[in-house]
Order: sequence, then C-alpha cells, then structure tokens
Amino acid sequence: MASYIVKRIAVAILTLLVIMCITFLLMNAIPGSPFLTEKSTPEMIARANAKYGLDKPLYVQLWNYIKNYLRGDLGTSLKMQEGTSVSTIIFHQGKFTLSLKLGVYPSLPLG
Repeated sequence: MASYIVKRIAVAILTLLVIMCITFLLMNAIPGSPFLTEKSTPEMIARANAKYGLDKPLYVQLWNYIKNYLRGDLGTSLKMQEGTSVSTIIFHQGKFTLSLKLGVYPSLPLG
C-alpha cells in the first residue's frame, strides 16, 4: 500500500512539473513582452528584462521559475496590484479563503 501511495505522489509531482514546463514554454512562444507599451523605450524594456531575469537563456529562466515556485515565490504582480507579491494577493488579502469556502461549502453534506 505504501509503495502505491509513493508512486501516485511521484506521478502527481511529475505531472505538475510537466504542466509547468509546457505552460512556461507556451508563454515564451507568444510574441511580445509584458513591458511593451506605447511609452516604453528600448532602454526601459532592457532594464525590466534584466530586473526580472528575462534577458537570461530560456533554460535558466525555466530553472528559476521552478525553483521560485517550489519556494512559494510566485513573483510580483505587474497588472492587478502593481508591485505587490502575488502570494500576498492570493493568500493574505482574504481572496483565497473566500474562494475556498465557496468551493467547499456546496460539497458539504446537509444536515
């Protein structure tokens, strides 16, 4: 029984890693940049790419993405609440708790 559980956990971890890699590669295949606006200059874009590590090779970016994800660092919000950590937005502003309650409540047995 223990070996079955270990195998299932290993497959789940492998599946998550594969999904993360596919998502990362698809996002990098899309043309453009999150820093590309009408007011952006090439120097501003280069500084932003250097700040967020987007000037590094793709395999280094992927390794940093996986490493940061495993540490719980989901990065910084560029749009929603500019400059705020994504982890803070999800977990410390009550949004995740509310979503969890809404998702679990309908599945609880009545009475």
